[in-house]
Amino acid sequence: MKNLTKIVISLCLSPTIAFASISITGTRVIYNESDSSVTVKINNRDNTSSMVQAWIDNKINSNLPSTATSPFILYPAVFKIESNGEQHLRIKKIEGVANTHQESIYWLNIKDIPAAPKKGTDNYLQFSIVNKIKIFYRPAALKNQVDAMHKDLVWHFTHDGRGNVLAKVSNNSRYYASLTELNVNVNGKQIKNEVDMVAPGQSENWVLKGVTLSDVNKGKAEYGMVNDYGAVIYRPVIIN
Repeated sequence: MKNLTKIVISLCLSPTIAFASISITGTRVIYNESDSSVTVKINNRDNTSSMVQAWIDNKINSNLPSTATSPFILYPAVFKIESNGEQHLRIKKIEGVANTHQESIYWLNIKDIPAAPKKGTDNYLQFSIVNKIKIFYRPAALKNQVDAMHKDLVWHFTHDGRGNVLAKVSNNSRYYASLTELNVNVNGKQIKNEVDMVAPGQSENWVLKGVTLSDVNKGKAEYGMVNDYGAVIYRPVIIN
């Protein structure tokens, strides 16, 4: 009897999203209110053709296009890419976005549908790969001030009561702050701690390992933040 196991794996990768044969050019999509539509390029790097399904959702942890919710449509939603070929997806807003005063985030899902194995294959493991990248929707009210967004990040450092340093950042801007890491120079060595995205008007906390408050207060800390082009820009932490 043939034994088929199918597994769905979700990935958020960068700078070019790629796994198996399918890759997405870019790490994020910027959709301005003034845009009539935007396009995303999908590549097939394999020697065989591939079937792909695409959809947009407002939740990162959903892998079902049937339950996806967003104000966008994209087409084609299901398509075949020939070996070493490419396909352009067109994304178009068809409904209003509730929040017109700050950036909103959605997720573009790209599912690589594996081909069926050749006849006579008895036991095999089949993977269905779902790559995800962010779609940032920017209403006209923001007036393209994203390059100054870092000035609205407020940092604060305390002890967490267990001997660790607790870092808190408040994002007072109207954009999502895509933070990557917080680095502190300790005796000439960079100590790296991973940090995450902070929504507009929200705050996040992280426990920092291997550093002290004295290290941070000496002004030797920096953070990384991803810009619109997928590059990580490092800036000094300014303690307020």
